[in-house]
Amino acid sequence: MRETLRQTEKGFTLVEVLTAVAILAFITLSVAQLFTLAVYNEANSRRRTDMTFMGQGMLERLISLPSTDPAVAPATLPACGSGLKKWSTEWSEQCFNSMDPAHRWPNTLQEARAAGFYMTWEIWTSEDRRFVHLYVVPYPATIQLVRPLELIQIANED
Repeated sequence: MRETLRQTEKGFTLVEVLTAVAILAFITLSVAQLFTLAVYNEANSRRRTDMTFMGQGMLERLISLPSTDPAVAPATLPACGSGLKKWSTEWSEQCFNSMDPAHRWPNTLQEARAAGFYMTWEIWTSEDRRFVHLYVVPYPATIQLVRPLELIQIANED
């Protein structure tokens, strides 16, 4: 009598339930990773867009300044980062500290940390043209965005 009851009972075995839970857990973790990656990429894109927008604004400002302004005096970027991993936070700090204060924005590393980046530029002139090479450097350097943006503008001198 007992054997006939077992054959007619309905439900899932423990193995079936554990298999279903394992499959659902795998699917849930996969979807969670996709959401995490999406949030990471969105934040990275927003930061890069902000840096580009600020860099474009700085380029326009530098081009519009008169040639007597110290910010547009011809200058080249310092050679920096000897012995340090390029584009690391330490490299960025060393470069920032060795720059001409008239050729960087903002003026302190604390302000750069608050902004999330700093800008530096080199300027040279040739005949009647001004060349501006602007670097927008993330600070502190992060895994998602370690290389600076390079923006170049050429304008006629006034």
